[in-house]
Amino acid sequence: MAQLTKVFWLYGRSGAGKTTLGQRLRAGLADRDIPVIYLDGDELRASLCSDLGFKSEARLENHRRIAEIARLLAEQGLNVVVSTMAPEHSQRDRARRNPATTLTRRCKMWTTATKPFSRRQKPI
Repeated sequence: MAQLTKVFWLYGRSGAGKTTLGQRLRAGLADRDIPVIYLDGDELRASLCSDLGFKSEARLENHRRIAEIARLLAEQGLNVVVSTMAPEHSQRDRARRNPATTLTRRCKMWTTATKPFSRRQKPI
């Protein structure tokens, strides 16, 4: 029986704790010998998606690319943890509806934090 893989996609504003939660989720799954990989939106934005701007269409393309990478990894038997900023509902919705991730089970999480917590995480 094939192992069911999942894509855990964490959304939230800057400093909301997406990276921390994503890394802890990855570590927790790995500690249980569950195959997992972590994709950080900031790292992907600086590398694979460095040609994109920050207008709405560019942000949509950024999420399309990340969804495609997540699909490819899930098809290889890895559970994928993704953390990205997605300030517009259309960005989250497009990633959810992307055919690239329809073959896996998705778990979408929205992270929030109080302003004092966010300021401690990433100085303004």
